[in-house]
Amino acid sequence: MNGFRRICEVLIGLVFFVAGTLKLMDPVGSGLIVDEYIKFFHLGFILFASRFLACALALFECVLGSALIAGVWRKAVAMISGITIIFFTIITLILFIAKPAMDCGCFGEFIHLGHGQTLLKNLILAALWLLAFMPMRNLGEPQRLKYVSFGIAAFSSFLFLLYSVLSIPLRDYTDFQPGNELEAFYFSDASGEYADSLAMAGKVMIVSAYEPARLKPEKVERIAEFLRVSFEKGYTPLFLTASTPEDIASLSTDPVLLAQTYFADRKLLMTFNRANGGATMLTDGQIIRKWSGRSLPSASELDAINEKAPMDYMVSSLNRTRALFQGYLIYVLAVLMLL
Repeated sequence: MNGFRRICEVLIGLVFFVAGTLKLMDPVGSGLIVDEYIKFFHLGFILFASRFLACALALFECVLGSALIAGVWRKAVAMISGITIIFFTIITLILFIAKPAMDCGCFGEFIHLGHGQTLLKNLILAALWLLAFMPMRNLGEPQRLKYVSFGIAAFSSFLFLLYSVLSIPLRDYTDFQPGNELEAFYFSDASGEYADSLAMAGKVMIVSAYEPARLKPEKVERIAEFLRVSFEKGYTPLFLTASTPEDIASLSTDPVLLAQTYFADRKLLMTFNRANGGATMLTDGQIIRKWSGRSLPSASELDAINEKAPMDYMVSSLNRTRALFQGYLIYVLAVLMLL
């Protein structure tokens, strides 16, 4: 019976850990999901903290999942996980009844569940919790080494969050992920005329800034220089921003930047590239690769990219990031279950 209870406990922990990791990987997207919850429950006064709350919740899920998998502090973790499941179930029940046009965001952009599916998932977790922890006695004590494995996993989750905040998601599950054709992506020039056809032909390098006012002057200069270098390397450079012509004029006087500036919806740009000031490379309307604003490719790197076929470069980049993400998951789960 104890073995069966542990299996149920580990299953709950896996759901928490994977759900939290997928949200940790994409802090900006998770912040957008929390935005929707805050608006639905009319808590606009905390809207400014949505991204922080999203990261804190995702990290909490990862740490709680790690504790469940490792089997540490059994009674305390059982009570915390039970309260968490009840809280999530009540929230999803409200959403199921109200049926707002929003996604639960349980697994980030990886899986989109309807409100009924989310409620069913939480009810299954509640059933597993009852099987794992009721009656709450004779839960047993883990080996002392399990506290070490839990500590390693929790610290690894924090480092993963730090990487994600400073970069872009290792895996992109949005409609604008590398490999997809660019669709429903509209932007206009200063006069309001649509100019999205510019992104559909040939080699294009787009730098997008959904919060341009938060870009420091030195970063704006780097973006302008990057657009200049991209043009020299054969790309059509575009700077897309969620702003107004007047705001951009006050942000920079660089003629290259101003000449290549176009305007788009803020949320669209946040989905297109999670980094404020990040770059996206396209070939004939197909998304090839993305970079954060902190890791824009240099002139020599663009030369190396141009030596490769776009599809080959895209596949190799995707394989590398896929291997990194899978390696991270395997490493943490191995530490929790084998150490």
